[in-house]
Amino acid sequence: MSLWKDHPVMTSSRSSLSGDKSNHTTRFKMSAPLPNSQQPCSIDHEAMANMKTEFMALWDKFSTDPNARVMVLAATNRPSELDEAIMRRLPQAFEIGMPERKERAEILKVTLKGERVEPYIDCEGYTGSDIFELCKKATPLSQLDLEKVLATAKKTQVAAGEYCGLRWSREPDEVEAAISGFSKLLVSQFINLHQSGSQDKTIHVCL
Repeated sequence: MSLWKDHPVMTSSRSSLSGDKSNHTTRFKMSAPLPNSQQPCSIDHEAMANMKTEFMALWDKFSTDPNARVMVLAATNRPSELDEAIMRRLPQAFEIGMPERKERAEILKVTLKGERVEPYIDCEGYTGSDIFELCKKATPLSQLDLEKVLATAKKTQVAAGEYCGLRWSREPDEVEAAISGFSKLLVSQFINLHQSGSQDKTIHVCL
């Protein structure tokens, strides 16, 4: 009885064949899917059918040759869509479940190594690949934050300059000083952030 469940798992489609009587190791990476031809949404055309037939024929030769010591490992996120003939050649099936809280934390540590991470990140129900994609999508956000800080600094510099031009004959008052000071603060934050590298890529400014 298969232990697979119909939910995403943190694996990729891959096969590994290793060993023969000369102790030579050969590995194959299977990137082509082996869909069930009975599935109405299957893309099982002639080329795919020929590939599956040849693959299973070679597989059968391994199983009948007493001198061939070959281990076939396969992984999929959609086991229900695999061809039944392929499933029959895989006598054991093991479920790789969703990562627990501790496992998700370890995945984040590996994916975001060297980066500062918020202590409270809600990624419950995410697979390992989901967390990886989440980190990829979050990467441009820090760049956008930096661009916003720089744009705000430029605007406040212009505002302070215009204000000084209108009141060139007077001493700077508190409003002008506040505008200039705020601009300098933003610029200094951006410079310090740029110099610190990847230690902290996010600036929180309350406007």
